[in-house]
Amino acid sequence: IDVDNKFKYEIRPLKSPPRIVVDLHNVAFDDNFSLYLINQSTAIAITLPALSTGTDGRFFIIKDYSGTAAVNNITINVTGTDKLETSTGTSHVISSDNGSVVLVAYKSTSRWVIV
Repeated sequence: IDVDNKFKYEIRPLKSPPRIVVDLHNVAFDDNFSLYLINQSTAIAITLPALSTGTDGRFFIIKDYSGTAAVNNITINVTGTDKLETSTGTSHVISSDNGSVVLVAYKSTSRWVIV
């Protein structure tokens, strides 16, 4: 993946089986899991880890596992002064049933890039 013609990241196979998130009040992201299947029955908001705590190129795949995101949106927020995709973006909403997003850490600009 070429990010802004500056860095190229290689997507590698997932390190472990997917993590199915049921406790929606405590989504814990870590480098041992890359795929998060969100099984929700209400609209939820989750927060990405701070870019300063991880490595460049780490990625998370977040998917509406329950297939209800059109009614029960999944809002993904950044931490602190981190940005999402643009210089001002701070959140992304999965609002289509079975929708998903891939987020790649781009530390030099303190932002998560949507792939």
